[in-house]
Amino acid sequence: MALHGITVRAIRFLNSKQHIGIRQQIGRLLYQVYIKEQQWKLEPNNPSGLRIVRNNELIDNIDESATWFVAMKEDQSVIGCCRVVDKDQIGGHHETQWYLTKNSPSWKTIDSLYPCLEGNRMAVAQNYRRSLVGTILLQQTMTYIHTALPNYGMFACTAQPAMQTALERLGAVCVGTPFRYDKNDLRSANICWFSADAVIIALNRGLHRIYQ
Repeated sequence: MALHGITVRAIRFLNSKQHIGIRQQIGRLLYQVYIKEQQWKLEPNNPSGLRIVRNNELIDNIDESATWFVAMKEDQSVIGCCRVVDKDQIGGHHETQWYLTKNSPSWKTIDSLYPCLEGNRMAVAQNYRRSLVGTILLQQTMTYIHTALPNYGMFACTAQPAMQTALERLGAVCVGTPFRYDKNDLRSANICWFSADAVIIALNRGLHRIYQ
């Protein structure tokens, strides 16, 4: 999808050498947003394998199992990204469940959201946060889910009020109990859920916002 010179592509990194330039740009954007701005502190043995490599690139063990949505300018510079992951590709449990005690209330809530994908790693370059880049990424994510997996929903967990508001505007509802990924987290994260029907609502609301 293209809008005013911005293109969104769906990409799979099936190995470490595929789309290497785009992958490195995504890693640097994620580092800027999550490490520099949101001040994530990475535990050495964190469940996702989150780590910083090379020239300040944030990567993890799930990157090659995910479907990425990447917003790029005409010169192929990355200005936004997000991804969705099917739990069946990563051992049968969603990434967020790896951080929760099995059978805890939040773990059970996420486990009940079936069938669905988990969405995360949303990041938009600072100069584009007042634009529609984030909306375009979410709309394209919903279009992909509805087309490729029409009976699936999607959930995303966030401790960021602005992100939660954006998801709710597209039709997400908060379910279950807020939780912390780590005991030292300053904010609790909420589970934002799109049912399969809400995915359709979200992609249509996204289109309306983009073209109104």
